[in-house]
Amino acid sequence: MAFNHALPRTVSSLLESTFNSQTPDFDNNGQEILCFDVDLSSLEQAKVENMNITPTVFSTHAMVLGLKSGGTVSCAQYLTGSGTNAAEGANAVATELSNHLYAAWGGRSLNYAAGIDSNTTSAVDVDAGEGSNYEQGDLLYAYDDSAGKGYWHFAQGVSTDTITFDRALEFTATTDDTIKGVIQCYPDTDALSSKGDTNYKTMAMAFKGVAAEDYWEVFGMKPSVEIDELTQGTLPTLRFTYLVTSFLWETLTADALSGTPEGEAPGVIATGDSFSLYIADVGSPLAKVACFSVQPRFGVNHAQVNGPCGEEGVHGYIVDGRPDPGLDVTVEFDDDYGTDYRAGTEKHALIQIGNQETGSVAIYFPRLEYSSEPRRSGESNVSIDLTFRALENTASAGSLTGQDLARWRAPFHVGMVA
Repeated sequence: MAFNHALPRTVSSLLESTFNSQTPDFDNNGQEILCFDVDLSSLEQAKVENMNITPTVFSTHAMVLGLKSGGTVSCAQYLTGSGTNAAEGANAVATELSNHLYAAWGGRSLNYAAGIDSNTTSAVDVDAGEGSNYEQGDLLYAYDDSAGKGYWHFAQGVSTDTITFDRALEFTATTDDTIKGVIQCYPDTDALSSKGDTNYKTMAMAFKGVAAEDYWEVFGMKPSVEIDELTQGTLPTLRFTYLVTSFLWETLTADALSGTPEGEAPGVIATGDSFSLYIADVGSPLAKVACFSVQPRFGVNHAQVNGPCGEEGVHGYIVDGRPDPGLDVTVEFDDDYGTDYRAGTEKHALIQIGNQETGSVAIYFPRLEYSSEPRRSGESNVSIDLTFRALENTASAGSLTGQDLARWRAPFHVGMVA
């Protein structure tokens, strides 16, 4: 066998219907994805020492093959929309990227696309009869057709066909304007705490190289994810680490994996005026602020639940300790932040990346508390560093129940136009 380059790969993934099933059909059920920085190097079946006595010090017994669980796989994917828009009157369609976030956090909604009739400041009327498709807690992408720009919002309330936004709409709506379909992912405390919850998900992935024998299938995968600092001139990048239950490679014949991959790169951060940071006191309309650095933290990690009755000794996964989501930003200096810190004032914040009809994404934190003293920073001390911890949303949930209530209470939300 000739040597082959290790970097060219085709990658496919799917949500498992049965935990750690080693018979997934990646050709028919998987979705090829674009990703990078793939690392399979820790996939290893352990060997256990055979401790039986021997007649001499060097006549050792052969070691015994152990478990395949305990390794990890890592890769990066760009945070991006689907590249298309749901038709008015339809819900967004899930992407494979959203499957990975769904498996990581347990919460996902496929939000509705509707026409806009009119607006009065922060109250926006959608087409008659379509308000019933929205709930408070929905992430919304309002698109100004004439300007060719969109703006992310968070629904604070819904009454018949009127949606109350987190702040005033940034354009005067006409019947040509729309609310685009949105995929919304968020942490669901029930799915993170119980394997028996409907939204508890694990994944399987296939990695195919140039050589016919360079093919791996990995099962019972539980992802954790963080995001790189949002810096001008870069692409928003998610870093996934998957805990692994089992894997195969040396006995496999590679699937074709010939589908069209998802995951095209989004626009570069800060192109034109496409990046925005909004911050305000909880209960007040979000307001745009100038920023110098932005680092969201999702802070949700998983741990194996082990035992001899499990698959490869693994029963499944549960959230590891107490999650620690938050937001670190550097903004223009203002001593009001010191006043807020001393008074225990809580904030909410929305990050918008991209403002085009497709591809735009957002991250929203409904309730943030200062976790350290604001500090002056930057050249000539023109800026101030703010460090926040994200908390569960405790604002009135009205009549929300079930998954709608879980979405409302979530400490952070990630939205993708789709």
